[in-house]
Amino acid sequence: MKIKHNTWVLVLVILSLIPLVLAYINNGNSEYSNCYADIDSGEMICDDNSGNECVSGNDCSGDEICINGMCRAGESECVNYQGYGCSVDGNAWNDNGGGTCVSSNYGNCVYANVINMDCDENGKPTCEIGIDTANVVCQLPDTGKSCFSNSGGNFVQDGTCVAWGATNGCDTSGHVAKGLTLHQAACVSGLECDSSVLGGDYLRDGYCEGSQCILCKSNEVGYCDDGLDNDCDDLIDNGDNDCDGVKPHPIYR
Repeated sequence: MKIKHNTWVLVLVILSLIPLVLAYINNGNSEYSNCYADIDSGEMICDDNSGNECVSGNDCSGDEICINGMCRAGESECVNYQGYGCSVDGNAWNDNGGGTCVSSNYGNCVYANVINMDCDENGKPTCEIGIDTANVVCQLPDTGKSCFSNSGGNFVQDGTCVAWGATNGCDTSGHVAKGLTLHQAACVSGLECDSSVLGGDYLRDGYCEGSQCILCKSNEVGYCDDGLDNDCDDLIDNGDNDCDGVKPHPIYR
């Protein structure tokens, strides 16, 4: 008696499902836990990475590392998971003893270091892990970018990168001031500023008056000679709102 072609296909599909059943029995801890059988060809199709669930790098095999709770092919995979927590050892990926994925060195799981993230590159004000570019340390030309002062687990902004005035270049308190091109932790009269180190990359909303960051405002005539850019239009004194005619010419800084 001849066996029909469709019967053979069904047999092959059933056989291909056996590893999946075993993986389920083993609670997903199998090299087949991220595989499936193609219903037409009967072939087993697997992710390039094993996809095993993990808590730390020790739960993965060979050169694999644990990223965001899943085993991935190697540390270079961090390029595809920038800002996500990772582990290459016994520390949990989501603990401050673990690491954070960056694009530096073609993908790296960075432990105990400052991470910067270009949170404005996609036109959104807040940081998006897995989307925005993350790199290790705050250094030129990274001033003004968002930063995570101590890597370990998923990137969480707690500061802004500055050229000077903060430990390891990540300013985690108060405001951020900016001169012509560089950012710094402390205000000095004549500089512009962002009143908060949080909320994404540097975004001006004030001007420096001495050591204070004052929110932008329409000026009153009484302040038209204070030498400050009170309305944040890059013009000093006569360029401020409500100061027209007080001085004959605007002063550019």
